[in-house]
Amino acid sequence: MQDDELLTIPDVAKILKMSEKTVRRYIQAGDLIVHEIGGKYRISRTDLNAFLKRHRRESPPDTPTDL
Repeated sequence: MQDDELLTIPDVAKILKMSEKTVRRYIQAGDLIVHEIGGKYRISRTDLNAFLKRHRRESPPDTPTDL
């Protein structure tokens, strides 16, 4: 896949395993950058990857380190 690939909200929801409503909340909060093309929202693969990097944790607080 190319970094500049444009994804729909349902595509992003499926990739992130979350609801479309949650994806829309991230968009409304300005946390997930979108491109409006023909009245429809599209998310670039690059912007999705940047979103994931901003929300990355090295290890969740409750995860044992000896796994």
